[in-house]
Amino acid sequence: MLTFALAAYAAVALSTAGTHADPLAAALARFDALTAYRVTLRSTDGHARQELRYVYKKPGWVRMEFVTPHPGAALVYNPQTREVTLWPRGPDRFPTLLLSPDNPLLRGPHGHRVNHADVGEMLTQARMLATRGTLIEFGTEIVGGRPARHVAAIDADTSGVTGAPHRFDIWLSLDAQFPMKVETTDAHGKRIETVLMDDAEIDPVLPAALFETRTAGSKATTVPTERAP
Repeated sequence: MLTFALAAYAAVALSTAGTHADPLAAALARFDALTAYRVTLRSTDGHARQELRYVYKKPGWVRMEFVTPHPGAALVYNPQTREVTLWPRGPDRFPTLLLSPDNPLLRGPHGHRVNHADVGEMLTQARMLATRGTLIEFGTEIVGGRPARHVAAIDADTSGVTGAPHRFDIWLSLDAQFPMKVETTDAHGKRIETVLMDDAEIDPVLPAALFETRTAGSKATTVPTERAP
């Protein structure tokens, strides 16, 4: 359900909607205009499912709170130090780990990195494929009971590596042009991943301590990237 903050963001979006014929360019412009967003992510690749609460704040702060798998686990990415603080059992519980965002322990099954997993990164990648290939608009469809604008960015190069995105199908909310659903497909037509973005809040009021990583009574342990499996 959209909050008042998202409705206000939509009003700004509507004021400039006519300046962008490209829906991905318009969505990127909306992303450039925001300072933060919060969303519930539900993803599946046909085998594994993941649900987490995701918070993003410019210039690149990220907080993830895992629901499944690893319920209770949380992490914060600090763009100033380029470090990830991970609490496998939850904040304020031992242990506290410090990792590089490049550490394989933090990589998703499809190579996602915590510092390159925000909506802006996804839209930029999709628009790059559309620039090299084709952008198709399918019109309005229903996602989670709400109308959404379905567009597809398809790379012209069909010799891509298996498992690498060749096509993005993106459903954008009609009011805020914020992604509600994303599907990625490789060059062989195999579905890579489906991601639903629910309960989106644009520019929410965030607690001052949300990205705080100091944990009372607990010393962080640094995990070297080269020792990760």
